[in-house]
Amino acid sequence: MSLVNAPFGILPDMHPTGQVRPTAYKSTGANDLLIPSGTNVAIYKGQPVKLLIGSGGAINGVTIATGAMVVGPVTGTTDDVAGIFAGIEYVDATGKPWANDFWPASQTLLAGAPQTVYIWDDPEIIYRAQMSAAPSTGATYALTGKQLTIDTGTVASGSALTGLSQATLSATVIATSSQGQFRIIKLFNGIDNLSTDTYPVFEVKIQRTPFVAAKTSL
Repeated sequence: MSLVNAPFGILPDMHPTGQVRPTAYKSTGANDLLIPSGTNVAIYKGQPVKLLIGSGGAINGVTIATGAMVVGPVTGTTDDVAGIFAGIEYVDATGKPWANDFWPASQTLLAGAPQTVYIWDDPEIIYRAQMSAAPSTGATYALTGKQLTIDTGTVASGSALTGLSQATLSATVIATSSQGQFRIIKLFNGIDNLSTDTYPVFEVKIQRTPFVAAKTSL
């Protein structure tokens, strides 16, 4: 309920077609892994992710060749959001296959083994997420079309037991004509969920993405 601080990440709620499906990004070997062996940050189901292009230096603890692309967690309020992490399949260094809801930090992989990273990245997906507090403005009127960013204090949190992210959306509503990361569709339809509650749940779409030109907040 939205009177309790109980974040569950940013999870798909619906799609216009009636089916929500993640995109499966499959690698064919060690050189095209979207999450390379040894990546030293955890990534949880329901956590926003971004695309990073290597320049020969280290990204999340792993040296990435110039021009190579990897996936990493969204950490800042001005990051593009490529999608929401949905899970991963990989083979660990001992040869054991895994199908996980989350990527364990510093996990090592069997050299040359394939990997599949699942990301909800369809721009038409509508997600639901809890706010970190009551909205900073507009609690008594419709917030449709307004924009939000991640809450940087919770975005990296998650549970290794359930694999779920504990990411929330910032309660600071983005000013008109400014750029956010998520666009509010409406308040989540629940009998225990009001916009004036302490931690309301909203339905949102990704608004700042590397794939589609972004529009600013209404």
